[in-house]
Parts: sequence; structure tokens; C-alpha cells
Amino acid sequence: CNVYYIAGSDSSARGRQWMRKRQLFTEGTTISLNEDELNTAMANLVPQSADKVDADKSALLVPGGVNFRIRDGLLQIAAPVQLSVAGVQAKVQVNAQGVFVHKSSGFVFVPVRLYVGSCRVDRLPVVAGMILHRVMESVNVPPDLMASWDKLTDVAVAGDHLQLTMP
Repeated sequence: CNVYYIAGSDSSARGRQWMRKRQLFTEGTTISLNEDELNTAMANLVPQSADKVDADKSALLVPGGVNFRIRDGLLQIAAPVQLSVAGVQAKVQVNAQGVFVHKSSGFVFVPVRLYVGSCRVDRLPVVAGMILHRVMESVNVPPDLMASWDKLTDVAVAGDHLQLTMP
């Protein structure tokens, strides 16, 4: 079975509204983001310190930059990763496609499919959770965005946009 990865669009021209939408979001306004804006936002967030990654030589999985794509009612979150298993290192693509679900801790991304390279791992919940957590923790989300995320009443993929609904 061949697995193909298609990166989300990251046109700075189509993503230029991100800063204004960020301001609206932190002020409590509902916003809708296209994949260009999501990828522009990700490019503007400060990644985890390279020192922290380098200090953790025992890490099984070290992620690179995160990319978003929206298709067929799903959000795709993907990142290149450096895998280290039993002394063997390899670079592969992690690709999760899923939706957002409201849980007691707020809205969380739940993968419908999760691939490490061409190996589908979403049927192994512990492994899938660990991989997705490691990829997402590689991004430093500012406190103002986290505080606004906690206030959301709905998160949904609508057409080719991610809709973040405030009360």
C-alpha cells in the first residue's frame, strides 16, 4: 500500500490575515482559518529550543516543522520526524488526519488516520497518542492563544476552513 503525503498550502499572500485573526481570536471573536493562515501561524510561532531537543539524546522521535492541510472534512497535521530506534536513525513523515472532539480538558484533535512513514499506527492508541503528543509539544503556543482556545464552544472543519467558535 502506497501512502502519499501532500503538504498544505503556505502562501504568505493567502495567509497574511493571520495576525488580524489572531488579534480577533484573543479578543473573543469567532474566526475561520484557511490552511495558508494556519501554516503562517505555525511559521510565526517560536519552535521549541533546539538546545532542549539536542539535550534529549534519548528521544525516540524528534519532530520538525508542523504543516496543516484541510481536505474532505478533516484537518491534516504533518511533520517530518527523526526516529531513533535500537540505534538506527531514520527520517520519516508523520501524518495525522482527524477532527476535533470536546473532552473534559477542552477541544482536542483526534486522529482518524495516523501514519508514521507508510505505517498506519492509529489502531494502536498508546503509540498514536505518544507520537501525536510529541509532535504537538514541539510547538510553543503563546499563553494568550491557549487561554482563548480554552474558551471555545466549538471547533470544526467547515469546507476548506477551520472554524473556531467563541461564546
